[in-house]
Amino acid sequence: MIGALIGSALAANSSIDTVVLSNKLLKPLLISPFIAMGASLIVYPLLRITRKRLGVFEETCICVGNEVLETVPAGCAPLAIVEKIDHWSITTGNAASCTSRYSGRVMGLEAAAVLDKMHFLSAGVVSFARGLNDTPKIAAMLLVAPAFSGFAACIAVGLVIAVGGLISAHRVAETMSQRITKLNHGQGFTANALAGMIIIGASKFGMPVSTTHVSCGALFGIGAATGSAQWKTIGTIFVAWITTLPLGGLIGYGSFLAIQSV
Repeated sequence: MIGALIGSALAANSSIDTVVLSNKLLKPLLISPFIAMGASLIVYPLLRITRKRLGVFEETCICVGNEVLETVPAGCAPLAIVEKIDHWSITTGNAASCTSRYSGRVMGLEAAAVLDKMHFLSAGVVSFARGLNDTPKIAAMLLVAPAFSGFAACIAVGLVIAVGGLISAHRVAETMSQRITKLNHGQGFTANALAGMIIIGASKFGMPVSTTHVSCGALFGIGAATGSAQWKTIGTIFVAWITTLPLGGLIGYGSFLAIQSV
């Protein structure tokens, strides 16, 4: 959005307040993911130490099932038909089907059940934070369509966000939940809580930040703290962050010139 605004302003030969652009827009966008990363690097290890001192420990799992082995009888030609044999197998650790949970009680409450609920609530905090920080979308609707009331603009923006979510949000969700780093409920809760607090704090001071950028920053910190960060995926995300701003500027610039020519 900021790239498109700058591109449109340049195409229209409008004056740009570089001080406001730098201090109120670009700096928050650039710094906020690193703040989230640093916060999770510090907070998550502290929470992990606290959890262990409270007697709550992470459980692993044992997966029992059938595994298919392919064998070729001795003396057969290389192109012989492969024989498949079913046998029982036992695996332990971080298989995709294993769900990491916590065992122990805190103040008489089952730790795993409490954490599940806190994780769910932390996701709600991030959703609320996004609503606070996404008001520029509603303001843009009011600017281009004065006939819209505030309520109608909210409904219109909400509907369009919902449609976009149905079309491709699952791909972004898959990247954030699985491809950046492996997450258990405690790590997911920590990332959500920190991202929500940072975004809400930025909104309080009128600073636009990206919910996705901040959430990714928190996940980067979790991955770095646990040693399970997928740096190739993180590098791809950084490239996307760098390219979207100038691309938005080019599209804004071109769009203004196209509308002006009409």
